[in-house]
Amino acid sequence: MVVEGVQTKFIESSPAEYQVLIQVYQDTLSYYRADKTLDEKTERGPANGDIMVASYTGGAWRAVTVEHLAKSR
Repeated sequence: MVVEGVQTKFIESSPAEYQVLIQVYQDTLSYYRADKTLDEKTERGPANGDIMVASYTGGAWRAVTVEHLAKSR
């Protein structure tokens, strides 16, 4: 996954949780068999807008939920 953009105003959506808008896409992937021959290759997917709720605890950010802003086709 490649993150193209992130935006937040660091407003709490609930205690110690913050809403973040992110835009990500899945880069090209290659799947290989055990004998090292190529099994499947996927193309880069389109960028999707997601909304993430994150919390900062124990010195690290953690995603609580991540949902698409629009339905996939």
